[in-house]
Amino acid sequence: MLATIAFDSATPSRPEIRKKVAEAVKADESSVAVASISNNFGSKSASVTVHVYKSKADLEKYASGVVRQRHLPKKQAEAASEAAQ
Repeated sequence: MLATIAFDSATPSRPEIRKKVAEAVKADESSVAVASISNNFGSKSASVTVHVYKSKADLEKYASGVVRQRHLPKKQAEAASEAAQ
């Protein structure tokens, strides 16, 4: 799903975008993955690419490892990247 979001201050974080998209499409937050955020230069908006899956299991199965890792808390992401090396 492609969307353009508007904001007043700093660019929203992935968890904030994930929560808003889940509310908008009436999906479980754990089945939503924010693939990319691209700021639109000179404006208070950004283009986002979001994937909404039927379940968390589908997200784990089909989303790339990089996208899944971006949604982990920082300590878990660091541990996962160290384990991968």
